[in-house]
Amino acid sequence: GGISCMYAKNATITAEGDVNVAHEISNCTVNAGRWILAKRGRGKIIGGVLRCGSGIEANEIGSDLGVETAIFLGDERTVSKTDLARRKRLQNALQKIYGIIGTGDPKAILAGAREERKEMVTRLLKTRLQAEKEVKYLEDKMERERERLRRNINARIRVYKTLHPGVVINCLGSVYTPKAAVNYSQI
Repeated sequence: GGISCMYAKNATITAEGDVNVAHEISNCTVNAGRWILAKRGRGKIIGGVLRCGSGIEANEIGSDLGVETAIFLGDERTVSKTDLARRKRLQNALQKIYGIIGTGDPKAILAGAREERKEMVTRLLKTRLQAEKEVKYLEDKMERERERLRRNINARIRVYKTLHPGVVINCLGSVYTPKAAVNYSQI
């Protein structure tokens, strides 16, 4: 469900719904399925990492001192960390294989191999082709997810008073960092 409180300092907050804080969120890690709201009372968000599916509404985000406040907008990814780690391992293995047999046409590589090494080169080529196929599949899966998120995103940030420098807003690979204080803004 949702979470409501007056203050949150150096806390980790996770909610499937909204996180509603009356006065201040300070140096917290907040994961909200929907909204992060800090618009009653002082309504400040200072420092920490905030992730939300629908957006943030606050009186003030960041501080005059430029305290880094990281915001991530949008739904959670469905591509698992296991898939990302698998792709990284496959890419590393491919780099090693490329270093041994090259990136050229498999038939040309096999034809150029010495007779005593043909069996090893054949195994490496089979491994290379399988790894390339799996990397392509994982990258296509990630691209489909990015496209789904782009189509479905409806997240926003509304700041009723001041958005300070030091705030870093991330949304689907795009990053916005205000260079100067911005009053009464919507992103």
